[in-house]
Amino acid sequence: ENISLGAEYSFRQSFFLRGGYRVNVDEQRFSVGAGVRADVAFAGVAFDYAFTPYERLGDVHRFSLNLDF
Repeated sequence: ENISLGAEYSFRQSFFLRGGYRVNVDEQRFSVGAGVRADVAFAGVAFDYAFTPYERLGDVHRFSLNLDF
């Protein structure tokens, strides 16, 4: 049995900070991330980054780019 907790702080719906923590999980205890979102011409553009340290895999960095039409 495990518990997952997470939170996100948003500033002006454009800048985001995120964090999460898992209880009773040995492999992945926490993750942190940040993102930015902007409306550009005909679409919304968002870029996100997340960092998660794993015991066996090492540090994992995730990047994403989202386009909303």
